[in-house]
Amino acid sequence: MLQIFVNTSPWVLTGIKRLFYSSTRVRSVRAAERKAMIELSTRGVVRFALGGPAAQRKILRDYKFPDPEGSAQARYYRDTFRVISDYHRYKHATIWMDARADALDVMAKNAGGPIRTRLHSNAAAIREYQPLAPAKHYDVLPAARLALSAHGVRVRVSPELHVLDGNREMLIVLLPGDKVTEDEARLHAQIVCEAADQAGLDIPPRSVVTLALRSGQQFAATSHRVRVRRDLDAAMQNVAALWPSIAAA
Repeated sequence: MLQIFVNTSPWVLTGIKRLFYSSTRVRSVRAAERKAMIELSTRGVVRFALGGPAAQRKILRDYKFPDPEGSAQARYYRDTFRVISDYHRYKHATIWMDARADALDVMAKNAGGPIRTRLHSNAAAIREYQPLAPAKHYDVLPAARLALSAHGVRVRVSPELHVLDGNREMLIVLLPGDKVTEDEARLHAQIVCEAADQAGLDIPPRSVVTLALRSGQQFAATSHRVRVRRDLDAAMQNVAALWPSIAAA
């Protein structure tokens, strides 16, 4: 019969307790550090970096004292992103996207106010993607949920598409709407690129792409990378500096 002897001497038990409390303390400290960090979305940081002083303070106030309507606004184009992802995931024909856009327009007729506008906007964005879609479908990979941390600021980063284009792994940011500037598009690509680098993903900058649906322009993180990275770092420093002074409206 196999017998197992456990050393229960006071020195061994004390060592075990120290190890337990030490690991628990490390976890608690890390959790507190995450909680203490300033949290923004990618869109929030981009708007902050490109905004004037008054706009910057309003953006930070919206994140420090969030409103439920702001959360809804952040998911404004969720129908567009879901349709485009499913189009590639299930290898649909492009006519399938037409049908999804038509269905949203029908739903919009039975809705009112902001919901109608949102549904029509999503239908338009889906149609704008059609001529931009690659001739061969992407292979859709699990969603990339990343974060970029610097200067006590944590930016949530979730590119709309994480795909394989042949053997090339890509992260693609989709920007619907008619007010997408080149500076905005480049900042989005740079944030995703830096977050992927922090996460240890082996994705080269040229494979991190922002696609502006209305204009059809595409921007990779490689172009003007030094200047854009400098602007991004300065913006995150400014967020940290302004945050303590932001009070509720």
